[in-house]
Amino acid sequence: PPPQNWDPLSQSFFVDPNTFEKGMYLTSIDLFFRTRSQSKNSYVTIEIRELDNGFPSPELISSGDNAVVNNANIAISEDATKPTKFTFKNPIYLSPGVDYCFTVKPSNNDPDFALWVAELGGIDITNSDVETRIDKAPASGVLFTSSNDYTWSARQNLDVKYKLKVAKFNTTATKVAYWNNVNASTAIPY
Repeated sequence: PPPQNWDPLSQSFFVDPNTFEKGMYLTSIDLFFRTRSQSKNSYVTIEIRELDNGFPSPELISSGDNAVVNNANIAISEDATKPTKFTFKNPIYLSPGVDYCFTVKPSNNDPDFALWVAELGGIDITNSDVETRIDKAPASGVLFTSSNDYTWSARQNLDVKYKLKVAKFNTTATKVAYWNNVNASTAIPY
């Protein structure tokens, strides 16, 4: 596909089959912003993609199912402690043993949005009373940058601060499902 007019970030993550033997349903992602846009009409969109040869693919996992938060609802903090929740319209199934990424796209390439990232060797600012050095990545992932949403550069020592939220299903409770027949006058002919 031709390059798009976007300047996104992507963070890869792995669906560990030891933890999620049958995969998982992703419902939302919390991101942590340092700054947000000066424009009231700005927003941020998140998409879920698979990796292709270790880099973000242009193909979305669930076509058309992204999460959008308007500028007014983006929480900002100087210590990376206030999350902004990006909720998907539908839970997105992610297979076990597969690398995925979420891609963060600011509207109109707005440069005023800034996400908190962790840098290996840097100081963790979430607790200013204790200077704790970041000595390992909590998840196996990589931050990617792009100026066109097509060609990506890996930032091996950086990771976006995020929390993935996964659906939990109760499989022991009794459930009832109802189906109704479609009226023949409104049926779609094939």
